Amino acid sequence: MTDPRPVPTPDAVMARLAQILSGPMACPRMDRFGPDARLGHDLGLDSVALMTLMLHLDEDGLPMAEDTFDRAPGLTVRALAEALSGATPAAPEEPVDIKVHCVVSCLCQALKYCGGIDHRPLYLGLWDGQVVVDDRMRLSYHAPDIDHGFYTDWAQRLFGLRVTRWYDDGAPKFANLARLHALLADWRPGRHVMPMIDLFRLPQRDNKFAQDPFPHYALIEPTADPDTWLMRDPDFRWEGPLPAADLRRAFLRDTVAGGFAIDADAAHPASDAAIAAMYRATFDAQGVPLIDAIRRVVQAHATALPRADLEPALRELPVIAIRKYAWWVLF
Repeated sequence: MTDPRPVPTPDAVMARLAQILSGPMACPRMDRFGPDARLGHDLGLDSVALMTLMLHLDEDGLPMAEDTFDRAPGLTVRALAEALSGATPAAPEEPVDIKVHCVVSCLCQALKYCGGIDHRPLYLGLWDGQVVVDDRMRLSYHAPDIDHGFYTDWAQRLFGLRVTRWYDDGAPKFANLARLHALLADWRPGRHVMPMIDLFRLPQRDNKFAQDPFPHYALIEPTADPDTWLMRDPDFRWEGPLPAADLRRAFLRDTVAGGFAIDADAAHPASDAAIAAMYRATFDAQGVPLIDAIRRVVQAHATALPRADLEPALRELPVIAIRKYAWWVLF
């Protein structure tokens, strides 16, 4: 039997989206709602909130196709309404695009530029990389005291990369900005500048996880135009010119603090012995750190903390869980 309900128009779908977001979902950014508002960047809907929205729409007879859900963070309200109403065809399949770990991605990109070096051993153990549970029992992929020394040290032991942390946590922000400027002035092929920036401050870039803040490492290079820098983002497989002023603002935000320099002049392929040593250093047949962290968060909210806070406490799970794809990269 066919469904007797009529196919809604895009305008009707937009009206229903407004009702769901302002009603049961209590979206805090409804003041930004409109046809051109992006679900991720403007309305702040992360993958968990989008899943909730999808369930509400499904109950209304508006099922969201898988490819639409995958693209949803970058869609506008109008684009989503047109997709749900059938006014626009499904997008063609895009190449597999997996974001595993921004620091490791940048280190591996420096090796790729050298040519002839298999970078994959650096992904060993990344599937169980450091997970943070803060003092409010919230899962997080980032914390101010996270030390990336494990990966930078192994980049040197495996491949001969010289990685130096130039960011001074004790210095003012503008002193670190001056250091960034000096490194860019001295840039040449084989040397890479890797500052931490807040992707939320770069409206030109897709914030697929709708994170605010969104601490992230990328490679920055100067261009012939002093007002334009080239950003290479290996983790999100994107590169392009951006206004230097925008990148400075993203670097200066209080939510981020970090920067490394990579010298690949002496880079070489990893030896079998070095790979075996890293395997022994990372493999733990009994350890399941991400599952253990989730269990701690859930138990805390099932007992001592408000259950309503559980969803935001697990908000960053999609960013962390994707590290499991390090298996796919490695093998």
